[in-house]
Amino acid sequence: METSTEKEGLPCLGYSQTLFHPENPDRLCRGREQWVSSMEDEKETTLFRTILSGSKIADDGARNIKRGVRCTGKTMGDILFSLFPKADIVAWGEEFEPDAVPPDACGIEYYQISRLFGAHMKWSARFEKKVVASEVDGLVDGGVDAFLINPRYREEDEAWENHSPYPPLYEEEHHPPILVEALRKGMYALVGQRIGGNAIARFQPMAIEDILGSCEALVLLHRDKHDYCLGIYSQAEWELNIADIEEALSVLMIPFSIPPMLARWDRAIADLRKKWQKDTPFPIPSSQREASDEISEEDIEEHDIDRED
Repeated sequence: METSTEKEGLPCLGYSQTLFHPENPDRLCRGREQWVSSMEDEKETTLFRTILSGSKIADDGARNIKRGVRCTGKTMGDILFSLFPKADIVAWGEEFEPDAVPPDACGIEYYQISRLFGAHMKWSARFEKKVVASEVDGLVDGGVDAFLINPRYREEDEAWENHSPYPPLYEEEHHPPILVEALRKGMYALVGQRIGGNAIARFQPMAIEDILGSCEALVLLHRDKHDYCLGIYSQAEWELNIADIEEALSVLMIPFSIPPMLARWDRAIADLRKKWQKDTPFPIPSSQREASDEISEEDIEEHDIDRED
């Protein structure tokens, strides 16, 4: 791992690991993304959630930083596969531009959708695709925001439902779905109720538990200030291998007590500095300013949500 910062700052990934209750999911980054609201459910479910965001940090004041995992300068593909180096990772595309669907995508369904202030009866596509690291960023830029980790695959002779309004065109190459039908239905419940084109509400939290019955983990791309942060959902506590990730990505991992997209980076850096026990010097230079209760420009902009009180 690098021990000194470049002029633009040291690549850092901030992370938090907390319990998650789908019936009461709490806020995401206010003003950028919300959960799709659902009917109240008396059932209490406890899942585990890891959130990662990132930035390049020039000093421990962390003022005016860009936030989001790719703000580290690393690709989404490299980050995702450093978290799950030996896993099968399947991307789920929803409301994708039909012309942008990869030719080797599976289970493609075309449908028409209308959104408020958007095009009427616009053609869109959903699909599933097992990915490698080099493909991930292109899919994310096209609109993919959900990934399944080690999902259950459909047997070749297993029945599946095709909801496209028309059959395949003449000589159109057709790849059947690779995911089990229960997982496909769960993914539709998760992402099929989006609000708006560039939707501020994109995921239905009550669908997550069912999805996790057919995969090891679910990765959702939530919005941070300048790019996405990663929300990793699992049924049991997921071990984050800090040392391996730092070595694979040449980043500094910074723990947060609450999700990083809601927190102040200067406080998290100050806490890490106090606990630093490695033989090497703390890699983030001091700004000669203590992380105190001083309200920063970001605090004002975010209406005080960047607090870990």
